[in-house]
This record gives sequence, structure tokens and C-alpha cells, in this order.
Amino acid sequence: GLELAVDHLAGKGWRRISLYAPSYAREAGLPKPRPEILSDVCRRRRLPRPHLCYYDGESWDLAAAVEGATRLLSKNAGLGGVIGYNDVCATAWALVARELGRPNPVVGFDGTMLFRSLPSRLPYVDLGAAAVAVAATDVLMKLLGGKRSRPVVIDPVFVCA
Repeated sequence: GLELAVDHLAGKGWRRISLYAPSYAREAGLPKPRPEILSDVCRRRRLPRPHLCYYDGESWDLAAAVEGATRLLSKNAGLGGVIGYNDVCATAWALVARELGRPNPVVGFDGTMLFRSLPSRLPYVDLGAAAVAVAATDVLMKLLGGKRSRPVVIDPVFVCA
């Protein structure tokens, strides 16, 4: 998913990529944290090391994400294209950037109803949560029935709203 977001921003001419995320994202994630994955993607694309922007709070806390975005955008210029850790982060960033007259391109993750209802119709990476839930249920039912299951791969999709 991060590759799709970086490719979109780079394709729009943005060489500087930033990640906006809750502070616990520094360490959370499997197989490795998202900031580390993003750094790898940028290195493979021969882009500068990404700027990592964090706020204190949960990933679902829009008020905390708005407060953090306000603090960061008030102090920093040149953050380039921004990838939100999820749709809440991307929504907060887009709202604050517009309020401050600092329109950075923003890419969200998940495509939640909140994000898709923004008037600016921002692009996002759809991780296929519904398809993942169906596949996981199918695998679980097979395992509970004593059957073997094959690995399932669900590729993320970039949606340019």
C-alpha cells in the first residue's frame, strides 16, 4: 500500500514525502513498523528519506490528530506530499492544511466513509478490509472444519477519488 501512495505522490512531482502518524506508529507494525517500510520504499524509488511527523494520541482520535497537524504545519514548511497513517490522520492533515492555506497533497489509507465524504475527495489506498474479513472467515471455517487452507493474498488498490 505504501508503494502505491509513494508512486502517486512521486508521479505528481513530489520528491519529498512525509508520513503523518500517531507516535506509537514508530514501533508498531508487522512485519516491521510503517515508518521503516516507507523509508525502504523511498530508498528504492531514489527519493529522499521521508519526513516522519507524529502526534500524541490514538490513530482514531481526530481531535488529537487535528491538534498535532496544527502544531506541525504551523512550524514546518516543505513537508511535501503527505501519507496519512490512516484516514483519520489524512483527514486531520487535509483539514488543517486547508485552514492554514498550506495545501499539501495527502493520501489516506482505508477509504473510510469519513474520508470519502470530504468535499476535496482525496486519494487513498484501499487495503480491502471487507475482502480480508471474508477471506479470514473462510480460512477460519476451513480450519475449524479440519480442512487445510491455502494462503490468501489481497492486494491493496489505489483510489483516486
